[in-house]
Amino acid sequence: MKRVVEIIHNALFGVVQDRRGGIATFLAATIIPLVAFTGLAVDTARGYLMKSRLSYALDSAALAGGRHMDDPVKRDLMIDKFFHANFPDNYMGATITGPTVVVNPGNNTITLDASASMSTSLMRVLGVNNMEVGGNTEVKLSSVNLEVSLVLDITGSMGGQPIIDLREAAKDLVDIIVKDSQSPHYSKVALVPYAAGVNVGAFAAQVRGAIPPAKPMSNATKTNPVAVSATSHGFADNDKVYVNGVSGMWQLNNKFFSVDDPTANTFELRNESNSSNIDGSGYSNYSSDGNIWCTVTGCQYFRFTNANDDLQTFQPSTCATERTGADAYTDVAPSTALVGIHYPAPNNPCPASEIVPLTSDKTLLKDAIDDFDALGSTAGQTGIAWGWYMISPNFGYLWPADSQPAAYGADELLKVAIIMTDGEFNTGYADGVVAQDSGSGSGSNSYKIDKDATNGVAAQHAGHGSSYSQALQLCAAMKTAGILIYTVGFNIGGLTEAEDIIELCATDPSYVYMADGGTELAAAFQAIAVNVSQLRLSK
Repeated sequence: MKRVVEIIHNALFGVVQDRRGGIATFLAATIIPLVAFTGLAVDTARGYLMKSRLSYALDSAALAGGRHMDDPVKRDLMIDKFFHANFPDNYMGATITGPTVVVNPGNNTITLDASASMSTSLMRVLGVNNMEVGGNTEVKLSSVNLEVSLVLDITGSMGGQPIIDLREAAKDLVDIIVKDSQSPHYSKVALVPYAAGVNVGAFAAQVRGAIPPAKPMSNATKTNPVAVSATSHGFADNDKVYVNGVSGMWQLNNKFFSVDDPTANTFELRNESNSSNIDGSGYSNYSSDGNIWCTVTGCQYFRFTNANDDLQTFQPSTCATERTGADAYTDVAPSTALVGIHYPAPNNPCPASEIVPLTSDKTLLKDAIDDFDALGSTAGQTGIAWGWYMISPNFGYLWPADSQPAAYGADELLKVAIIMTDGEFNTGYADGVVAQDSGSGSGSNSYKIDKDATNGVAAQHAGHGSSYSQALQLCAAMKTAGILIYTVGFNIGGLTEAEDIIELCATDPSYVYMADGGTELAAAFQAIAVNVSQLRLSK
C-alpha cells in the first residue's frame, strides 16, 4: 500500500509546483481509499448480480427437474440443461461449482446447491482477488390436474428463424408441463396452431357442418334451353349451380348456371350472368352421370362477389373460422351452434398443422410442433376461441376419452390457456371468406368477399374486421369461466393493438410476457411452464 502511495505521489509531484507539493501528497493519500471504496461498490454490485442469476438458475433447474421426479436420468438432464441455460458457462468470468442434487422422494422434494467464484476488479487494491457467492433452492411437487391449451401463431410473419424459435420454445414448455407420471394427477396439453383459420382436420364436419353432396344428374336434353333431370334436386328459381362429371354432353362440365322453371325432379339451365337460355341443340348427346352442386355458403363451391365486384369461387378447407350469432363468444357445443366454415384464398390457405386434443403424449405433441410451418394471415380471434374449446367440457364429446376435458370447477383442477402472437389480428370473416374490412396483410380485394366481417365493430376498429374486438370478448368470457390466461407477445414492439391484446387478454399483468428474439421467447415459455406446472418453491 505504501509503495502505491509513493507512486501516485511522485506522479502528481511531476505536474505540480513545489509550492503545491503538500496538496499533491494529500491527494495521493486520499485517492487510495477512494479507489478501494469504489472497488468495493463495483465488485459488490457484480456479486449481487451474479447471486441473483445463480438463484434464478437454481430455481429454474429445480422446477424443470421436478417434473421428472420418477426418472433420475431425465431429471438430472433437465436440471443440468436449465441450470446452464440460465447461468451460462463463464458468465461474468465465474467458475461454477455444482449444482449438487439431493432428492427426497418421501417428501417429493428436490434440493439444489451451487456456488460461483469470480475475479474481482478494483477490490484487488485491497488484496481481495476473488469473490464467491452461493445459492440453494428446494422445490416440492404439488398435487393438481392440469389442462393446458397452447395457442400458437404460425402465420406468414413467423417465417424463417421465428418459427424455428417457436418450435424449440414450445417443445421445452411441453417437457416441463407434461409429467412422465400421470398418477395420481394428470397433466395434459392441447395444441392450437392458427393462421388464417384453425385446422380442425377430421372434426370439420362436426364443428362447422357437413358439406352437402352433389345432386346426381340422370339426363340432360339437347333443347333450347337444356332441361336437366335430377330426382328431388331441391333447387329454387334463380339458384346458382355448378355442374361437373357429365359424360357425353361435356359442354356442361365445369360451369355455373342459373336454375329456371324448376319442378320436383327437373329444371332448365340459363346463363348465370345474363339469364339467357342455354341452348343445347348443338351439344353432344348426354350419356350418363353428372353432378349438380349448390353454390351458396356451406356448399362445396361457394360463388360470391368479391370486393372488386367480380365473381369468385372458393372451395372449403378443413379449417374453422369465427362463430357468429348469439353464441359467438360462448363455448356451447358445436352441436348447438356451429363454428364458421372456411373458404381459403389460393395465397392464404388453411394451415396444414391441425389441432391436437388434450394429451399427455409428449412425443405426439413435439412431433406436431416440429411440423409447424409459417404461412397465411392472422385470424387470432379464431385461435383464441379454439384455445378455449380445447379445454371446454362442452366440446369434450368430440375427442377420444383420454382427451376429454374435465368439468369446470372440478376438484384439484387447473385449466390454462397460453396465447402467443407475433402481430396484429387482421383477418375477419363473412360467410367463411375474408371480409373486405379486414386489415393489412389479410390479402387482396380480389380474394375478399364484398361484405364487412359479420362480427365486425367497424366504428371501433375500422380496417381490422374487428378481430381485435372479438379476441377481447373471447378472453373475457374465458376468464369468467375460470380459465387462467397467459399471453406472450413475440417481437410486437410498437404494434399497438397486438400489445393491447397481450395485456388485456391475460389474467393479470403478472401473466403477460414480452419477448424480443428466440432467447427471450424460450425464457418466457420456460417461465410460464414453471408457473403452470404448479411446482412451488418451499425454501
